[in-house]
Amino acid sequence: MPAKDIFDVKDERDFEERVLRSKEPIIISFDTPMSDTCKINQERLVKVVENGKKNLAIAKVDITQLEDIARKYDAMAVPTVAVACDGKIRSQVTGMQEPDDIKNFVRESLLDRQKSIDEELEFPIYVGPRYY
Repeated sequence: MPAKDIFDVKDERDFEERVLRSKEPIIISFDTPMSDTCKINQERLVKVVENGKKNLAIAKVDITQLEDIARKYDAMAVPTVAVACDGKIRSQVTGMQEPDDIKNFVRESLLDRQKSIDEELEFPIYVGPRYY
């Protein structure tokens, strides 16, 4: 399954609108086009997302152009991959990652999101009146 969308973040407003306000989880790739390591990691990330069951989008953030965003989200070392959902960055990992490591990272990040949704939706147990 191809990645739903791969897009370059243009500025801080674009990041907020397309990433943080997204109704669906977004995978963020903080990198720089000058780094071969970033290019390899990006290819691996795209492959993992394309082979996954979920139809996820990938937001590419060039930290040389968008240093303020990188600094705000503590992504000054590249490559950094993060998962954003529900208006915030849920988790991130820095450094060259093997495809299986990326897959596990994304899966665990999305599972953490599902757990928090389940906890929010959990209803208290009602114990009715007791008659003796």
